[in-house]
Amino acid sequence: MDNQVPLKNSHTLQPMTSVDDEISLTDIVKVLVIHWRWLCGITSTIIAATLIVALMKPDTYNFVSIYQLAKRSWSDFIEPPEALVQKANRVYYPQVSREFTQQYQLTDLPFKVSFQALKDTGLIMISSDARLSEKDKVRAFHKIIVDKIHVSQTEMVEQASRSMRQQILSGQKMLEQVEGNSQSAKTMELLMRVSSLENQLNELQPGAIIETATQSLKPKGISKIVLIIIGCLLAIMFGMFGAFIVELVNRVRFNLSMST
Repeated sequence: MDNQVPLKNSHTLQPMTSVDDEISLTDIVKVLVIHWRWLCGITSTIIAATLIVALMKPDTYNFVSIYQLAKRSWSDFIEPPEALVQKANRVYYPQVSREFTQQYQLTDLPFKVSFQALKDTGLIMISSDARLSEKDKVRAFHKIIVDKIHVSQTEMVEQASRSMRQQILSGQKMLEQVEGNSQSAKTMELLMRVSSLENQLNELQPGAIIETATQSLKPKGISKIVLIIIGCLLAIMFGMFGAFIVELVNRVRFNLSMST
């Protein structure tokens, strides 16, 4: 009598007959019950890895600074918003970055800074994503940038104001000379010009710092709870998939042993 090596399966395997065989829900549950060790092992491993990643994942917050541009009138800004964004990207940001990295002895900034002109508002938004441990550095960086913008805007307003005042004084002197000569047409023209300049001077509005590195209320990106839930669902899915793979391998081995 030939010696036969018994298979180490915990259940009786049937030869594979056809790929078109129907699989019932009972067969699926049976496979999962038979290979419960694989199911639990894979699932628990992925859940453990998900918990480790979620707990070690640092929270990243968004920090925003907002500056209101100075205006000549309600719709005319001292400096076009797009031009200021370009200046901030090409002039202010490189200057402050060099000074900042030298001051804190850094090789590079631990956060990124972006500039955006909010359409039709005259607002310039400066935003950065950073960890809470970098909060003080972000606020210091934003304050330097915002202060540079404010100084530039204030100088432009003062320059425009001085120019208008000089023109008003010049117009008033000319008006005094014309009034002495009784030139009514010239007098009306100068009066309208002086009045227009005074209105423009009154409409000048200085720039203003609205916010400086205001921190978002919630962390940016996927929250830890959502990450854990997704990880648990994937763990169950891959655990079941692993159990079916093991069953498939066992059936293939069984059929190969039967054919030999």
